[in-house]
Amino acid sequence: MLDINELALADRAAVYFFHHYDPELCYSALTYCENSHVIEAISQTLPVDEADCGTWSGKDNNALEKRADFLVKAIGDRQAVEKLIVDSDSAAAFKAELQRENGNKQPIYPKTTKNAANQSPNIETDIGTICPTSEPIKPALSSFLGDGTPLKSEQVEALQRLNEDYTHVTIGGKHKVVMKKPCQTNGVTHSFEDLGQFRNYFLHRERIEGHSLGAAWLKWPSKHYKPDGVGFYPVPQKCPNTVFNLFMGFGVTAKGGDVSPYLYHLERVICAGDQVSYAYLLGWLAHLVQKPDEKPSVAIVMKSVEGTGKGTMVEPLARILGPHFTHINGHGQIAGRFNSAIANKLLIFADEVDLTDYKVADKLKGLISEPTISLERKGIEPEPLPNYGRFIFASNRDQVIKAGLRERRYLVLEPDSLHAQDMAYFQRLRAWIANGGAEALLHYLSQLDISTFSPYKAPTTRALLDEKLASLKPSEMYLFTELSSEKPFNGANRLYVRDLVDSFRRWSEEQTGEVIKPSSAQTQMGRLMARAGAQVQGRSDRGSGKFYDLCDVDIKAGFAQIMGQNVRDVFPD
Repeated sequence: MLDINELALADRAAVYFFHHYDPELCYSALTYCENSHVIEAISQTLPVDEADCGTWSGKDNNALEKRADFLVKAIGDRQAVEKLIVDSDSAAAFKAELQRENGNKQPIYPKTTKNAANQSPNIETDIGTICPTSEPIKPALSSFLGDGTPLKSEQVEALQRLNEDYTHVTIGGKHKVVMKKPCQTNGVTHSFEDLGQFRNYFLHRERIEGHSLGAAWLKWPSKHYKPDGVGFYPVPQKCPNTVFNLFMGFGVTAKGGDVSPYLYHLERVICAGDQVSYAYLLGWLAHLVQKPDEKPSVAIVMKSVEGTGKGTMVEPLARILGPHFTHINGHGQIAGRFNSAIANKLLIFADEVDLTDYKVADKLKGLISEPTISLERKGIEPEPLPNYGRFIFASNRDQVIKAGLRERRYLVLEPDSLHAQDMAYFQRLRAWIANGGAEALLHYLSQLDISTFSPYKAPTTRALLDEKLASLKPSEMYLFTELSSEKPFNGANRLYVRDLVDSFRRWSEEQTGEVIKPSSAQTQMGRLMARAGAQVQGRSDRGSGKFYDLCDVDIKAGFAQIMGQNVRDVFPD
């Protein structure tokens, strides 16, 4: 449904002029329109030049009916269209304003030829495309309120100042005003206020033509209004004109400089000298600033003793990303229902986390890899937004994540403690950050060649293997423990199923305190041995029963394959 009361003067006038077939004035109004439904409906059939009479030409009753029916079909609201096509007051007010702005010259009209432009203007084109001039025409500020009440120049200026900090949007089916507000941690943030609450902010200010400043701004055709809601477009050129972009740019300006202190910290400390991990992490960071709207499916996990510099590694990134970086403690905000804290972020640094809980791990998997996130704000219907957030987790725990056997969603690092508690080292590093380090790092990362880099597959590290081992199921841990012993299965070449089941049950009771039923133990071990490549032989009613011939299969290699690892990594001896 089209809310007529929220339409700008130009939108109402454009519908009127289109219906009454006044192409010149209709084009002039179209350049100032704000409502996407009106722009799309009219631009589909409006003639491109004076020589083209257009599909719906003529002013007889038959032509008027055709154009009215077309508008109803295109806009989808008969009641609104019927009111707009007889709104001669809005048409007259717009025409009077246009004549004042143009010094009583003829209305703006595109001077093109059919060969140069044989299609209708598109909603995504700018005003300069619709009305070609040496420079694109910027819509003039309206000197009227929406009801046609004239405004003084100082009143227009007062309303224009509100445009610097406020935008009227439709979000979650409700009308809101987006406000820019200062934030101690991120500099600037957005707040969404009800229209009534917004009006109250200005009750102490001078009134405009009988309205409070806030109420007058809401009625002003030149207010910032985005009828198609909000979006998050880290590449602003991709944001539609009718959508409010939550992206506010980077926090610093790139500037060439020395980045060796940070690269040393990244390579020698964070990656502990592992060149493969270092190359991936550097590419991951460059991908963040060069392609912010392409989400990788890998998160960074750092686990080590306190004081190794995990937080310091993130500090210049926080400065680079400004309001699109957030630092949270624990996993509460990640696992909670209202995730607006991470909805418009490019990097989330979660410190002191424990992600071993299955519920947290399941939600985290979606946040790391899913392309959209459901933006849930109290009092507003949930709506999807692009999910471009990258994650860096830090912890002092031995086990941080619940890693699946073939886990590839994490680059798990164990930073070196070589500079732990080295105050002089960290003072030098923080001095570098405070004196242009973030600007230099942004310049370096934005220039780094990542043409052959893929952020979607992280290298497998020993730290990730440790996380996988810590996440094994009891049957898997038993088999790993047995295969890691000096003589697996007491050196037997033929392993009887009953002996395997009894051994697993004893191990489970000793290590976990759980007593497993024989039938359950046999099912678990049977499935696991089959996955490792061992096939059961024999018959249960003959001799000692069914068995596995260990001479025919390399159980260690099969188990390593289950984990997605090289056998030498899992069983180094």
